[in-house]
Amino acid sequence: MRPKEVHCVCPFLKGKPMNRGEFFELSESGHMAEAGLNFQGVDAIRLTSFLVHTAKIEKAYYLGNYEVTQKQWREVMGINPSNFKGDNLPVENVSWNDAQDFVKKLNEKEGTDKYRLPSEAEWEYAARAGTTTRHSFGDYELRSNIADYVWCLEYNNWNYTTNTVGQRLPNSWGLYDIHGNVGEMVQGRWHTDYDGAPTDGSAWVSGSSSRKVFRGGSWANSASGDLRSASRMGSDPSSRAYSVGFRLLKEV
Repeated sequence: MRPKEVHCVCPFLKGKPMNRGEFFELSESGHMAEAGLNFQGVDAIRLTSFLVHTAKIEKAYYLGNYEVTQKQWREVMGINPSNFKGDNLPVENVSWNDAQDFVKKLNEKEGTDKYRLPSEAEWEYAARAGTTTRHSFGDYELRSNIADYVWCLEYNNWNYTTNTVGQRLPNSWGLYDIHGNVGEMVQGRWHTDYDGAPTDGSAWVSGSSSRKVFRGGSWANSASGDLRSASRMGSDPSSRAYSVGFRLLKEV
């Protein structure tokens, strides 16, 4: 069911309320996942390597319509570390640890403890917006208007830079730049597959890896691969990149 189009009441974050629900993740060869439940176009050899994981979102939440911008970061942190400068460009060149500091200071500023990064499940549930295709707008091979939705190498005119948030079309739940612009850090710890992952939508924080997860792909990625709704990558929590930022969640 599509969430109602009601903006979050908090002054910092405009977002959509994500109702409780259920979705499916498919992990291919323990790394990159293919699109949901619709197996059309997936050959039998590749299909045998898929691991199916079902996650039920047990708590409703708000997720930002946009990636956190440089203006928002500066208002909280007092500085702008981004490589590509612009108030309405997504903040980048920040690490997972930096994002945690931002969340802590934002919560203190707003007098709450409700802001955080989304879990992988919360991020993907919102990114898919009820779809089971490779991208929230359909399967890559079947769309002639993919450039209307994404910023990536092929559809950024090969300009190696971020772009102003909200300039491409949103997914059907009103979230912009889910595919591309900057990869989005989430709360969970990196695992090579979903074997043993939480089924309640919470972040997977146990495990031996020190790496953290980011989702959605960026301007530096290919539309056919790393921008898929289920694509995932990992990096060290202290690493910074010009192609990685984040989107905020607020608990209800």
